Amino acid sequence: RELPRTRILNGYGPTEATVYSSMYELEGTVDGDALPIGRPVANTLLRVVAEDGRRLLPPGVEGELWIGGHGVVEGYLNRPQLTEERFVTDPDGERWYRTGDRCRWRADGQLEFLGRKDRQIKVAGHRIELDEIESVLSLHPEVSSAAVSTFSDPGQTPQIVAYVAPALANDADAEQAHTGTWSEVWDRVYDGSSQAHRTDPGAHEDFSGWQSSYTKAPIPVVQMRDWLDRTVTRVNALETPTLIDVGMGVGLLMEPLLGRVSTYHGIEPSRAAIETAADRVRAQDRARVRFDQGDATALAEMDSTGEGLVVLNSIIQYFPGPDYLSRVLREAVRVAGPRGAVFIGDVRDLRLLEAFHADTVIQASDPLTPGDQLAAAVERARSDEGELCVDPRFFHRFCAGSPHLAGALVELKRASHHTEMARFRYDVTLWGRDRPGPVAMERTTVPWTDLATSADGQHVERLRALIAETPADRAITVTGIPDRRLARPLASVAALREDLGRVNAWDLQRLVWQADGPETVDPEHMALLGEAVGRHTRLIPEDAPGTGCFTAVFEAPEQKGPQGR
Repeated sequence: RELPRTRILNGYGPTEATVYSSMYELEGTVDGDALPIGRPVANTLLRVVAEDGRRLLPPGVEGELWIGGHGVVEGYLNRPQLTEERFVTDPDGERWYRTGDRCRWRADGQLEFLGRKDRQIKVAGHRIELDEIESVLSLHPEVSSAAVSTFSDPGQTPQIVAYVAPALANDADAEQAHTGTWSEVWDRVYDGSSQAHRTDPGAHEDFSGWQSSYTKAPIPVVQMRDWLDRTVTRVNALETPTLIDVGMGVGLLMEPLLGRVSTYHGIEPSRAAIETAADRVRAQDRARVRFDQGDATALAEMDSTGEGLVVLNSIIQYFPGPDYLSRVLREAVRVAGPRGAVFIGDVRDLRLLEAFHADTVIQASDPLTPGDQLAAAVERARSDEGELCVDPRFFHRFCAGSPHLAGALVELKRASHHTEMARFRYDVTLWGRDRPGPVAMERTTVPWTDLATSADGQHVERLRALIAETPADRAITVTGIPDRRLARPLASVAALREDLGRVNAWDLQRLVWQADGPETVDPEHMALLGEAVGRHTRLIPEDAPGTGCFTAVFEAPEQKGPQGR
């Protein structure tokens, strides 16, 4: 309005099509948030093409923009492979340049630019392919992996940042460097600089370093207390005189368990954590408490206790790999002894790794993030996963191959809140060959679908009636129970496998929120039901996690298997 004689043109076009391929003349106001890039200029052809490269898309449907016509260049100098990838010829002999730009036609014949298909960016007018930088960095013999991203302050030119992981000479060096890095991390956490969760300086509740993967904020204290109380209950039930707490941190388990054991031996790589834990030991308990600085391999230097309990709670995700885990478990079994047990808590489930990253990426993303970018982000997060995740079947195979073990029990975590620990982690108990194991019980097995035969919502009441009419010395096993904790994460995975051309993060978030309907069951509710009817309940992850189901076993209250002596 202030420049009535001035024509304002919005031009679009890549170098590969001789600069300008389309033009839009701004006249008055623009409908919508995006400024159109207009119609093709003279002697130029524009197509919006589906992902398969064969179908032309109608107005309103997002696809890749192809450019044809007199302005399309021959290709890239001395780069035949890239030329073949980006320049195509149709059956009619027309040459097209595949831009990698996401566009759609409007009903009025104008073209809208929606973003990139890939991670190409522009910095100071220069086109930059982040994936190419990563590829070149990864070729260096001293680099094992690389990640490249950008950041910028508001109003400032974006800066490119590369992160590289060094390649190490051999497995021993790699393991030592890996464990050393995590020791340094926890030293920084426990040096007193991070006390966001410290509720009482004199209490055992110091949840420093526990951050949500969804929000990056500290996990709420009420959820952490629930997590701690559940772990303490599970460890207490093992009833052994000697407790070896590997990776004890600041002694979260020490104080609530100290009254139940005759000897407590804590092993921790962080000197700062040991000092914090030592300050919390009462004078009358110091004679039966011992601390050693070291990692999990320190078990190799210890004698067998004969009837001890070795605890590795929420630490094996920091192990370098499965071979290291196997060596540590062998030593843990030896130290625990033939009448002892090994408790491995908070194991990240490898089978749920994609669901974990899909859920965290979708929930944490800007609502307008395009679906294809979300899928790419999930794939990068999964491939860049830096923690050890373990399939539950690993522990059953380990037990089957050890003459010193009588059995292994894998259980879902009990929890009052749907935290990432409850959803994506599980607990394992290994018990020695001479430790009393489960008493064989006759059992009735029923699929959940047999109880949920209609939509009347009475399946839980049917289960309660089944338990009531079943003799106390007979166990009831219910299989295929749909897990409410996993409903949303698995819905996230399914959503990302659909056609993502027209959806964004907000669309997927709304879809995922609808997943945990009344047909799903909170595992904690099954455990509470068992308690209400006087049964000991085990919650077992099923072998096919993609179905999102678990098994509940209701046993006689005195039937505790490896949990009891």
